[in-house]
Amino acid sequence: MPPVPPQPELRAELEQYAHKHGAAALYLRLEQVDPQAAATIGRENVRRMVRALEVFHMTGVPISQQQTRHPPPYHITTLWLDMPRAQLYARIDQRIDGMMAAGLLDEVHALLRHGYGWHLSSMSSLGYIQFRPYFEGSAPLEACVQQLKYDTHAFARRQASWFRRLPGLVRVAV
Repeated sequence: MPPVPPQPELRAELEQYAHKHGAAALYLRLEQVDPQAAATIGRENVRRMVRALEVFHMTGVPISQQQTRHPPPYHITTLWLDMPRAQLYARIDQRIDGMMAAGLLDEVHALLRHGYGWHLSSMSSLGYIQFRPYFEGSAPLEACVQQLKYDTHAFARRQASWFRRLPGLVRVAV
């Protein structure tokens, strides 16, 4: 990763531009300065487009040129612990029920009370953002917990897709 610290004012300006003109307009700006990064980031990932533009603005060098990859000097074997999807989903649901019983809702509420808003990246992560409708009064708690389960199932599917493309992958059924 390029050693460019976050630039809050520039980020806010770029995010405001995307909000006002749409992600497609921000994508066009990125495409002008770094078409290679634009092609890999995609048209809807505002967060990554903002970072790429931020790096370009601060260094004058496209982020795609700064993210050179070198193969490691050793052989890599990746173990993927996998299980049937129905079993995985049941375990995810059980884990979320346990997290709820252990006080996940209280944790989210405490973060909000301490000034952590929904605009923060950390509050948009899996396990927090699903409770926003509950705290804003637009959905019952049960619906938010169901959404968390559904979103976690989707995350597990994306993880599986990500694992499948790794070199040296050994799938271990559990």
